[in-house]
Amino acid sequence: RRQAREVLDTMGAGHIDADARLKDLGIANKHLVAVARAMSIDAQIVIMDEPTAALSLKEIEELFLLVEFLK
Repeated sequence: RRQAREVLDTMGAGHIDADARLKDLGIANKHLVAVARAMSIDAQIVIMDEPTAALSLKEIEELFLLVEFLK
């Protein structure tokens, strides 16, 4: 959980409770957790299937900013 908190903080998603169950998170936070998982294993490639589905315009912008930051 310490590593999860560190990765989420690095991504600017420190507001997500690392102890929360995935089913209890909103869709935008679930997307952020998926990106955090990829970061935690140092993935070279991340395939995102419909990453903006069900997101608001603000959440879409935040997700794309995060992906751009991680490139």
